[in-house]
Amino acid sequence: MDDKNQTTNAVSADGQPAITDSAVEISCTRGLADWLVQQQMSLGFSSYQSGRLYLVGVDGEMRVSFHERFFARAMGLWSDTQRILLSTIFQIWRLENVLAPGEATDGFDRYYVPRLAHTTGDVDVHEIGVTSEGVIVFVNTLYSCLAVLSETHSFKPIWMPPFISKLAAEDRCHLNGLAMKDGQPAYVTAVSRSDIVNGWRDRHAEGGCLIDVITSEVITDNLSMPHSPRMVGDELWLLNSGTGYPRHRRPGDGRLRAESILPGLSARVRLPQRIRDCRPVPAAGRLVLGTGAGRRTGQTRCGTLVRRSDHRSPFRRHCPLDPARGCCDRAV
Repeated sequence: MDDKNQTTNAVSADGQPAITDSAVEISCTRGLADWLVQQQMSLGFSSYQSGRLYLVGVDGEMRVSFHERFFARAMGLWSDTQRILLSTIFQIWRLENVLAPGEATDGFDRYYVPRLAHTTGDVDVHEIGVTSEGVIVFVNTLYSCLAVLSETHSFKPIWMPPFISKLAAEDRCHLNGLAMKDGQPAYVTAVSRSDIVNGWRDRHAEGGCLIDVITSEVITDNLSMPHSPRMVGDELWLLNSGTGYPRHRRPGDGRLRAESILPGLSARVRLPQRIRDCRPVPAAGRLVLGTGAGRRTGQTRCGTLVRRSDHRSPFRRHCPLDPARGCCDRAV
C-alpha cells in the first residue's frame, strides 16, 4: 500500500517516541481499509523480536492506520471491546479503553491506556486467556504449565501436561498454545513430550502435541511446531506451523484435517466467529516447511493472513511485516 494510504504512530511504554535500531516496514493488501470497515473490526498483533504492540484500524480519511507501542518482548495478546492484555518479558500488562460510548479522539473510537502491569518474572508467557469468572490464565512456557496470577508469588500453577514430572524452570516441552472453551482452558499445544531441560529443541520439527486439558489426554503427538489451538463454534483449529498446514477437528471426529498451506511459520491468533483464521506468518527456519510451503510458494513471508470460515470460499487479506521483525500473537 502506498504511504498516502496508511498512517503510523510509534511510542514507547512511557509515552516517548520509540527508540529502535531500524525502521519496521509494513504494507497491506489493496482494499484492506474497506474490508475492515465492512467487518466492523480492527486488528492487534504483537512482535516479540521488535518488541512492539501494533493496532491496525481505519482513520477518518478511510486510510489504514498502524499504531505502534514499544513493549519489551511483546508476546501473548488477548482483548475484548474495552480491554487488552499483553504479556511482555516479565510482566502482563492491562490496557483499558478510556473513551465513553460515542466518544472519539482524532477520529478513533478506542483509546487504550496502560493501567496495570502484574510482574510474573521472565517465565516466557506465550498465550493468555480469560475464564468466564474473569480469571487471567496464561501459558507459562518456562515452567511447562498453565498458571494464573498470584498476589504473593510470580504465578500460581494450575495444570501441567501428564508427561511433565515436576515444576521446573527448564522449558521442557515448550508448552505454547491455549484454547478456551465455555470460558475455561480446554486444549493446549506443546512442541514435544520431552521431560528434560530444553528437550523439545531436539524434536522441534516433529513430535508436537495437542493435549486435552480436562482429561490430560494427548490427542496427537504427530505435529510440527503446533501453535494456537482455537475453538471456532464446535470446531477445534490449530496451526501446524512447521509444515505450513493449519489443522482442524470437527465434533465427533478424532482426526485433525489439514487445510490450505501457508507461506511461512504460522503463529498465534484470536478468531471472531465469522473469520476462521487471522494468521501471523513469520518467515520459517529449519523446518519441514522448507519442503512444503517454501517449495510451493517460493519465499516465505511475514504478516497476517485472514481466511473466511466457509470451507468452500477462502478469502484472504494480507498485512505483510518486515520478516526480520517477526510476528507473535493476534487479536481481533
